Amino acid sequence: EKVHRCGGAYIGGNIVLTAAHCVAGVDGFATRRRVRLGTQNLRVPGATFRIADWKVHPGFVNAEPYPHDIAVLRIVADTPEARRLDLRKHAIRMLGTRPGDLPVARGDRLRITGWGRTKARNSGQAQLARDGTRNPMSPVLMQISQRPDPAACAMLPGYADRIADKTICAVSELAGSDSCNGDSGGPMTRAQGSERVLVGLVSWGRGCALPGMPAVYTSVPGYLDWIAGARGALGRR
Repeated sequence: EKVHRCGGAYIGGNIVLTAAHCVAGVDGFATRRRVRLGTQNLRVPGATFRIADWKVHPGFVNAEPYPHDIAVLRIVADTPEARRLDLRKHAIRMLGTRPGDLPVARGDRLRITGWGRTKARNSGQAQLARDGTRNPMSPVLMQISQRPDPAACAMLPGYADRIADKTICAVSELAGSDSCNGDSGGPMTRAQGSERVLVGLVSWGRGCALPGMPAVYTSVPGYLDWIAGARGALGRR
């Protein structure tokens, strides 16, 4: 049975960005995982793609504060459903790839989307909510809004050790809402003119929606050079 594990962001050219912790150390990653695109409801059959190649940032460490939590995947349309999907309609532009792009600022309203767990939890078992009830992942795409707040991370032990210029620290506009397990690797976007641009990827946090606890995202603009080099290397294999 296929189940959802992580999110990702399709940036065009058969390339998907995701979190390194979704890839590194996963047994049989390329043979046991596939990428699904063009859907909002996981209960409805959709187009899935084979993972042909991938590259994890060489500086990634799978422990807090999860430095360089980013990976690139190259996908291949190997089913009729995937071949019929117009991938150009599903690509998102990365912030910093056009002149005039404005950097992420404290007052920005950022959108996080994913199919992750739907209830607040402690730092223990992800499958259980704080009240001990089941904490399922959502079958339909969910979204929340957060705002950047570097100070929220700077004053908390562990969070302060992150690579500040490579991450975005954010807090929710609505109490009790947060990114959570299953959202990892998924997109953080910002409205810019008539488009939405990709600014971050869901990385980590202690628990989900805990009072006073921010969430940490990999800053996509902080890795544009690495992404360019990595996707070029994948194309040569």
